[in-house]
Amino acid sequence: YVLKLSLTCFRDLELQMRPGHGSLPGTAAGPATLDVKLLQGDRFRESRDKLETSLQSIEAFYASPQAPRHAGPPDCGRCNTKKRRVAEAYYEYYLSDASGRWDSNLLEYRDEMRRKFSQPEGPQLEEIHALFQSTFREYLKQILLAPKATDNSDINSYKSMAADLLEQGKATNEVLEYYHTSQLNSCNPPTASIIRALNDSKTPRERAQIYISFYCTPSSTDTPQQKNIKQKYARLFEQLIPHDDVLAAWHKEAAASQESKVADLRGRLQELQMGQSAHLKDKARKAANAQRREPSPRVVSCQREGCPLDVNISGAEEIIECAVCGWLERNGGRQGRFYYCSFEHCEEDGEEHENREHQCCMGNRCTSYPEAGPNQADGAQMCGLCPDCRDHDVVSYFCSADCYRENVVSNKYIVSRIQDMLMYLRLRIVTSFTIEGIFRTLAHHLIDFKQPWT
Repeated sequence: YVLKLSLTCFRDLELQMRPGHGSLPGTAAGPATLDVKLLQGDRFRESRDKLETSLQSIEAFYASPQAPRHAGPPDCGRCNTKKRRVAEAYYEYYLSDASGRWDSNLLEYRDEMRRKFSQPEGPQLEEIHALFQSTFREYLKQILLAPKATDNSDINSYKSMAADLLEQGKATNEVLEYYHTSQLNSCNPPTASIIRALNDSKTPRERAQIYISFYCTPSSTDTPQQKNIKQKYARLFEQLIPHDDVLAAWHKEAAASQESKVADLRGRLQELQMGQSAHLKDKARKAANAQRREPSPRVVSCQREGCPLDVNISGAEEIIECAVCGWLERNGGRQGRFYYCSFEHCEEDGEEHENREHQCCMGNRCTSYPEAGPNQADGAQMCGLCPDCRDHDVVSYFCSADCYRENVVSNKYIVSRIQDMLMYLRLRIVTSFTIEGIFRTLAHHLIDFKQPWT
């Protein structure tokens, strides 16, 4: 037999190993380690080669002129010597004392094999071959075909099929060939290539280089940590440390690294949870304090001259105020809002308030001058405000839409002149212009603008 105890498919390794790689089979958790299986294959090959050499030598001698002549039955010395030499060759094949053989620990089997070789009538090779076949096939079931927890459905399937073929009496070589082919077909191409290389290898040093090529070849995506790990375990393989021992140490280191990362993440998570808990407690405390605290009312004086009452404008009660002033403030005006304690005071103060606070920006140019305009500001359309002035942060209030249409052009001119004047004054101030000169310049520029707000 040309026997290499076939390998099982690879398992995935930890993060430090090359993506897509797995560990070679037969680890210490299995019935036999990978190195043990490979050594058994080496011993099978060595025994086979030695047997073939011995048998060829015997046949060559007895076919040569130097061989003794046949004496004839029933007791031919030539035939008896040839049978004895053939039996010795098979004895060495089946019962060699070389270490690492598949049957080294099968003491009962070896004792039975010795008994058959020591029979008084001479060894019956047919019985010896049959004993070897039955024992070796049972050994294959226990070592090669026994299911493991790491096997997937494909591996379980062809293992079960191979065991059935053995039970059906199929030749051992045929069963092993089926197993080996099924194994290669169920693995990815890199794994299948490594299995073939290992099956063709003959020495531990050859296999060490195969392991290094498979596990420790650098990748462009490797981190510095992964590169160091690969270099470290490549050196262990070069020292011919058994494959399963190296992989066990690698797995242990990877597991420790993973546990360290998990512990670090758990610590950070605990810190975040503690911070979140403190934040939620603080938030709940603030909410409780806010709920217990009564909102302090906002109070202003009634704008009706001589009224001593205050007006609560915090929103708890109905608020009475000048709608035009409120609208102007919402649109950028700075004169403020005017509140009243009652509708009566609002109406009583209406005319005086209007003349005082709702003056048209055009002054004597107003279309209603000298009377006050209608003051009908439409908040939706903003017909009472000049939008161009607002671009200069100026609120120009027109008493009516008619006044706006009549004076909007001249108002733009006035505002533009004022902006130029202010810029001029800023420059003068920067150049240490005298206060008296500034006021003379101001009077000169304002001589034509007789508007209330100027």
